[in-house]
Amino acid sequence: MVTIRSLLVIAMRDPEDALISRLRFRHLELIRSLGATGSLHKTAKSMNLSQPAISKALVEIESSFGFRLFGRSPSGVAVTPRGQAILEGATLLLNGLRHVRRGALHAERRVMIRMGVNSFLTVTLVPRLLWTLRKHGDEASVSLWEGRGPQMFELFRSGELDALLVAVSSDLVQFQPAGAMTMKPLFKEGLAVVAAVDHPLARRRRVSWRNVVEERWILPQAPSVVEEAIRSAFVSQGLVPPRPWIESMPPVTNIELVAAGHGISAVPSSLARTARERGLISELRIEPKGQLPPVSFIFRSAEAESPAIRALSRVLEARGLLQKP
Repeated sequence: MVTIRSLLVIAMRDPEDALISRLRFRHLELIRSLGATGSLHKTAKSMNLSQPAISKALVEIESSFGFRLFGRSPSGVAVTPRGQAILEGATLLLNGLRHVRRGALHAERRVMIRMGVNSFLTVTLVPRLLWTLRKHGDEASVSLWEGRGPQMFELFRSGELDALLVAVSSDLVQFQPAGAMTMKPLFKEGLAVVAAVDHPLARRRRVSWRNVVEERWILPQAPSVVEEAIRSAFVSQGLVPPRPWIESMPPVTNIELVAAGHGISAVPSSLARTARERGLISELRIEPKGQLPPVSFIFRSAEAESPAIRALSRVLEARGLLQKP
């Protein structure tokens, strides 16, 4: 009896081991619900428990961590700075559990890849990657999410996405936890200023940023890497960036609006090249040229050897976008 007790004490000396032995996924769900609602009453209702039971469970959870996760007040609860880190981790674990279950259901058939991408890459890069994936015999189920950088990173941090293929600003990357993710630049993407084929500026051999400052601009809403690049281009020339006449996020839509004569726009160079080859638009010979952040492959460092990341890495290596280790 004494021996058993001694072994138990030794095993429980590590506070992280003690935490793992006491916490349950139900506790993580409670943390996430409190973070979302800020209310003990609403959390109790959503989890089909009494409010006293929720209060007691929260005290036990905080005791396990050794610090408060939520501050209490008559109006409800508010997450503390330490609690915010635990809340993000709880969300990641819960979403990961759902992904594990879905992966197990498909384990005999295929790898599941959940990937966030910039919308222009769904036209220029993603189709080629998917063909290479099939050519290499990787039977994968791919779920694509399109959106802005901040939206993609939020889904990535919460565990909803396995990886990102995005052109993302350095400012956004700085806000991500150090060491938690791996970021591998793949290629540089230029910025093209495009106009209708019959636009007067399309016939010029050289166009300056001053020549286009008064044009009707079609641009994505801020924050976006294209909007940031355009703003930087004008500022670098000592000009006040123009206000867009039309705000539209998808670059494919913006090309269609330009082709219809509604104004000029700025889109990734690879997308402009495809549209120009189809005779839809003209690319203005503007100097100096704008530049987007590099397109990067981003994944959680701890999942570098997961089936999804290994499959994506093989495809990127086969396309010559990623160096083999």
